[in-house]
Amino acid sequence: MAVWGKGDARWIVEEREDAKNVNNWHWSEADATISSKKFFKDKFMELTATGTDGSVRVSEVTTCTGEASVNNRKGKVIYFFEWNIVLKWAGKTAMSNDNITGKVEIENISEENTAAEVDISTRQTKEGAEHAILHAMVKTQLVPRCRKVIEEYIEFLQVTHGKKVVLPTKKGDGINGQPTKPKTTSVNALKKKMDETVLSSDKKKTVFYIEHDPVGLTYKYICRIFAIYFPK
Repeated sequence: MAVWGKGDARWIVEEREDAKNVNNWHWSEADATISSKKFFKDKFMELTATGTDGSVRVSEVTTCTGEASVNNRKGKVIYFFEWNIVLKWAGKTAMSNDNITGKVEIENISEENTAAEVDISTRQTKEGAEHAILHAMVKTQLVPRCRKVIEEYIEFLQVTHGKKVVLPTKKGDGINGQPTKPKTTSVNALKKKMDETVLSSDKKKTVFYIEHDPVGLTYKYICRIFAIYFPK
């Protein structure tokens, strides 16, 4: 047993002065919902797109529903989140000063999907040549920037909230402000890997045929005939 005050290395409680979650071994959790909503609002409101035909920007974060949490287990940061976001875009063309608007819908932002796999759809409020011009700018410029924000969101959870659940130890372990790139294995990637495994296993399957004589069975009942056809 460790001896108190002798500097014994086995006395691991001394790794933390407050003896709280020694070596970050126990499960700890921090809610990241409120800060995530602020992150999305700040980042999406900065997005703009310009060109020779006009300019467009995100004018409002109309809807931001979902939740997020960051957890620690044995010094590793684990995060869970799911979001659905609707943005309103507005802009003007070089031909007119009319305010043209539309929407960007971002669905199923979660830890199961990479930024490239998130569904993003766009639409314009009205039909017309000028609306179509700005709508094309939204698809070619704003949508890729929306995916970039989603990538930055992962690092935001890892660094900002990782510090709250992974406490620094005497050895200096923990989140040090440098983002650790998470291993994002999407559901689609897992399905693809499983399909490849099944296909490869089918190729290796070998069928053997064994010669054998036919087998027949005969049942003999020692009873009267009415006992079989007319049971009690």
